[in-house]
Parts: sequence; structure tokens; C-alpha cells
Amino acid sequence: MSVPRKKLSGGQRAVLAAPYLWIVVFFLAPMALIAKISLSHPAETRPPYEPTFSIDDGLAGVLAKARTLGFDAYRALADDRLYLDSYLTSLLIAGVSTAIMLMIAYPFALTMARAPRRLRSLLIGLAVAPFWTSFLIRVYAWIALLKDEGLINHALMALHIIDAPLSIYATNGAVVIGIVYSYLPFMLLPLYSALERQDPALREAAADLGASPLQVFWRVTLPLSRPGVIAGCLLVFIPAVGEFVIPDLLGGSETLMIGRTLWNDFFANRDWPAASAAAIILLALLLFFQFGNEGAIGGWLALFLTQKIGMSPASSIFLLALYFAALLGGRILAQVLLGSVGHGRMLFGSVLMGLFGCLILAFTNNLFGAVTGVLLCGLAFSAVLPLTFERIGDRFPYFRPGFSYGIFSIALTGGLLAPASIGLYAYWFGIDVVMVVPMCGSILVLLLVLLIFLEARLHASAKAARV
Repeated sequence: MSVPRKKLSGGQRAVLAAPYLWIVVFFLAPMALIAKISLSHPAETRPPYEPTFSIDDGLAGVLAKARTLGFDAYRALADDRLYLDSYLTSLLIAGVSTAIMLMIAYPFALTMARAPRRLRSLLIGLAVAPFWTSFLIRVYAWIALLKDEGLINHALMALHIIDAPLSIYATNGAVVIGIVYSYLPFMLLPLYSALERQDPALREAAADLGASPLQVFWRVTLPLSRPGVIAGCLLVFIPAVGEFVIPDLLGGSETLMIGRTLWNDFFANRDWPAASAAAIILLALLLFFQFGNEGAIGGWLALFLTQKIGMSPASSIFLLALYFAALLGGRILAQVLLGSVGHGRMLFGSVLMGLFGCLILAFTNNLFGAVTGVLLCGLAFSAVLPLTFERIGDRFPYFRPGFSYGIFSIALTGGLLAPASIGLYAYWFGIDVVMVVPMCGSILVLLLVLLIFLEARLHASAKAARV
């Protein structure tokens, strides 16, 4: 039986709204400006672009221009292999760097968490000590270390380990080294926070039940540290994808990362629309990884609306933007309502709303139905996934969803494969199938919620019978 939640006061809601206001002012507003520039045309002016939309156009003028949008900058990105190579190289280097940082930081964080309390403050201070020096100076120091005549090659040759200098500087390997060194504390601190909060009694209980130290780590320590692993990976992967300084100083001419490509387009080529379009696509990729299964519909919504309902590309792109805006609005609305509405009721209502939205999109043939379905799906799916995991965490306090647990291994893997699955199914069976996968996922979540509810009732009945 869940504990009733205390209703939030106006002041508490204002405090909770402050971070969202910060996001709107310092993230959404600049990204909206970049999106506006991406739809403009390059020109030999200051600034070097000719705006497509203007405040003086009025609503009718904006809508008229939206119908004739050509998305020239985005089409240029698709035609130019440079941008695709930059995206793939950025994702590869950021992924490899994140994996290396996780392997290095986890043992250090575990050692810090198990150290005597009087030493932990000192160890944390040593972990953040590199931040006392300028970031630029630290990267320049790696140039002196990695060059052919640098300290590392001199030391290896003096020890007769190598006969000729290693070519480390101006390679992708040097970029990975620089990213790992620079971002390691951002991986270390979340891991330490998650490991330090673990109850030692859980490890002792597992050992008393016959688990070996390796089994204790694999089945107790590692699953309980999952929030720290996820937080650390996101903190280092997302900024590493768009890193500019480290690839520019440590990489070579063949190191294609999207940060350098954007810099060249903005300041060397002065092609602001192309650079803005590349930034918007990078943001869309990162949002895709962040939203997971919520992006399954978003990835194919524009194609579905174009082929199923016959919308223009401009209108379908507008509804796609509306869908992601509804996802963000749903997150904010859920935080506001959680003080007065129970999690179970909100989750049940969100799943039903998502099903209803998918049904509307599957059978509508007009703009009003499309807008209604898009809004319902965005508002619903924004709350389903986090509320499902939170509901399970409330019922099973020591359960942590992860790849070592059967049902959630399927759920998490499905969240990554759903967009690709929708594309394959649409290719095989037609565009109508785009809404079938989210509808099936919503039905499965609904069944899962009902099973959790039934388990809670059975548990309460069994407990009352024992009393």
C-alpha cells in the first residue's frame, strides 16, 4: 500500500519550477534561435544569413512561408559526406572514451567509498584537484607529453621499450586520451555518490548466504550502483560528442568531430544555416538516446503523417516539433500534478491516453485528428516510462532495473530497438504499422501496471492473514 504524498505548497512548486525556467531561458530559447537560423539562407551580410521568418510577417505570413520551406541546409547535410563522417566519428570517440572512463573510474570510486570516513574528503579533493588548473593549460600539457619528442616517447626510448617515437599526437587516440583525462572526475563523482550510499548490511547478508566476493559485486554492488553509472555516462558522453577544444588541439587533420565541423562552418566558411542545421541534428540524436522508446514514434512520425494523411513535409515537421514539445510539457505537467495525483492513477491514465492517441493517429485522415493524436501521444509517453520505473521502485525497494533482470532486459532492449523495428515493419507491411508498435508497447505497460497492482493487493492480503 503506497504512502499518501503530501500536497505541495505554492512556494515548493515555485522552487521546483525554477530549474525548468532555467532550461527554457538558457536552453530552449537559444535552440529555437538556432533552429530559426537553420531555416535561413546564407548571404554575404552581417550576420551571414538571410532570415526566412520575421516577426513583421505575422501569423499568416509565417504559415504561408512554412508551406514553401525547402530545408536547403538539411538537404545539403544529407548530400555532404563530411557531416555524416563527423557525426559517426564523434559518437565513436565519445562512446570509446565513456567506456574507458567507466572502467577506470569504477574501481577508484569503489575504493573511495570503502575507505575510512576520515580519508574520504581527502580522496574527493584529490579527484577534483585537476579543476584547480585551467582546462586549456591541462590540454596543452598533453601536447608536450604526446609529441614525438615529448616526455612519454623519451621515457619509453630511454627504457629501451621502443626504438622509434610512437605517433600518438594528432591522432584519434590522442583525442580519446585527452577526453578521458579531462572528463574523468565527472564519471568518478556520480559513481562515488551511488556506491557510498549503499548499505553494507546487504553485502554482508549476501556473503552469509554463501555468495563469493565476485558474486556479491555482480549481484549486489553493481546493480545498486546503476543510477551512478547512468548519470556518469550521460555527464561525459553528451559533452564529449560536441567537444571542440580537445580535438582541435590534440587531433590531426583527419580527426572529424562535429564540434570542429561546426566551428569551421560558423567562423571559417561563415555558413551559419548549415552549421545550425548540423547542431539541430546533433541535438536530435542526443534527444533520441535520452528519450529512448519515446523517440520510437518521433523517429517515424513525419514519414507517417506525410504518407498516411498526405501532409506536406513542412506540416509534418511542424507536428514532429509539436510532439517533442508535448514530451517536454508532459514532463513539467507531471511534476506539477504529482503532489495531488497518485502515481498509480497518473500512470494508468497516461497509458490509456497514449493508446487513445495512437488509435487517433492510426485512423484519422485530417489535420485536427493528427494534431490531437500527436499531443495526446507526447503528453502520455512523457510520463509512462519514468512513472513505471518509479512505481516498481516503490513496490520493490531493493530492485533496480537492469540488463541482469529478465523482463527489464527485454524492456530496455526494446526501447533501443523500437525505432529500427518500426522502420523495418513499415518497409515490410506498409506505413500503417508505424502506430502498431507503440500501441503494443502501451498495452504491455498497462498489463505490467495491473500485475504490480495485483501483486500489491495479494501481498497486503497475505500480510493481513499472517497477522
